Amino acid sequence: MLTDYQTPAAIRRAGVPRLEPWLKNRGVKNASSLAETAFGVAQAQHIAPAGEQLVPAMVARIAKGVLALDAETGEPDALIEACFHEHPHAKMIETLPSMGPPRLGAEFIAATGKDLVGIRHPGSAGRLRRPGPSPATGHRRGHRRSHRRPDAARAGR
Repeated sequence: MLTDYQTPAAIRRAGVPRLEPWLKNRGVKNASSLAETAFGVAQAQHIAPAGEQLVPAMVARIAKGVLALDAETGEPDALIEACFHEHPHAKMIETLPSMGPPRLGAEFIAATGKDLVGIRHPGSAGRLRRPGPSPATGHRRGHRRSHRRPDAARAGR
C-alpha cells in the first residue's frame, strides 16, 4: 500500500472503491476489510505534520525496494525447490512428519548426503541432529562449586 498511498490524505482521496480493487490486484488477502480499515484510520487523521509533502516519494521508493528484495529472495527458494524435486527420494521425504515446505526437505538431503542408504530405521535418523551438550557434562562446565564460599572460609567453622 505504501508504494502508491503514503499519506492519510492520499488514502482519503482514493476511497474504499479504488483501494479495494488495487489491493485485490496485488493479491492481498481480505482486501475489502483492509481497504475499509485503512480508509477509516485515514478519516480519523486530519493533522498533517510538517514536511508531509516531502516524505511520500521517499516512502514509495523504500517500499518498492523492499518489494524488489522480497522478489529476489524468492528466486533462490524456487531454485532449491526445483533441485529438491529432482531428487529420487523427494516424494518420500515430503511425506515425513514435520517436513513442511520443500526447503526443509532440501536441508534434510544436504544433511544426509546424496542417498539415504545409511538410514536403515527411524532411530538412525537421530544421528543427523546437531550435537548438543553430552549427558556427562550437561550444563555444568567446570564451575561446580563457584556459588559456595572458598574452602578456607569453611575451615573456621
